[in-house]
Amino acid sequence: MKLNLTRRAMLMTGAAAMLAASLTAGRSAAQDKPTLRFSAVFSDQDIRARMMERFAEGVADLAVMEMHYGGTLFGQGTELVALQRGNLEMGNIAPQDIANQIPAWSILTSAYLFRDPAHLQAFFASDAGAEMKAMAEENRRLKRMYADVSMQNDLLKEALGKSDTASPTPWSLRERGGETRCQYCAGLPHL
Repeated sequence: MKLNLTRRAMLMTGAAAMLAASLTAGRSAAQDKPTLRFSAVFSDQDIRARMMERFAEGVADLAVMEMHYGGTLFGQGTELVALQRGNLEMGNIAPQDIANQIPAWSILTSAYLFRDPAHLQAFFASDAGAEMKAMAEENRRLKRMYADVSMQNDLLKEALGKSDTASPTPWSLRERGGETRCQYCAGLPHL
């Protein structure tokens, strides 16, 4: 059996090993309950805040809840992006905010679409619900990938001493074999 390792496979394996080691080390060093951050724009006097306090009491054995009311952690409309990027664990998100991120979900924001919680649960247990969940997961994955690439781009610009106004592709690109390649790597195999 021939083992064929590419540079990409080695990098992915190394990254996965480092991620697993960091998660394991952080978890074993802390031996604490995980912290769940909740962000909402309503005040701590709102009835929903009391509901979240009861929720926190219910999960006290499993996790530590941090409540952030009045938009103090994330402003209105930014909670969903924070959730997608992994900067927030829980939030009170308006359905319209989800529809702004995933236009196909706008049908779910229609008033009186679902009769009761059982009807909502039945929808998400159906094939249509699974399709909506898959769309949300794909959108989360793409947003995370975009955020990661943007951060790498910023770090690269900083390392190279480029300004914020620098062009992201300073060299000329040309089409080669169905793939766009820069003039410096045109002859190299695509990894």
